[in-house]
Amino acid sequence: MVSPNYFSERFRDHTGSSFQVYLQERRLRFARSLLASTSLSVTEVCHAAGFNTLSHFRRAYRRRYGSAPSGR
Repeated sequence: MVSPNYFSERFRDHTGSSFQVYLQERRLRFARSLLASTSLSVTEVCHAAGFNTLSHFRRAYRRRYGSAPSGR
């Protein structure tokens, strides 16, 4: 079994960022893709991308892309 600290250190060594930052970036890219290519609501995209709350998703999306998420 791998300890959380060992995993975190190895992940950062190989990617240059923490696992948490990497995972959020992947989730945000997935959400952006869903918003552009589906008719899902922002709330549906939020949950499909793995965010627990709409407020956290909106805040992270705005911080990353400079605008609030919006569906079609």
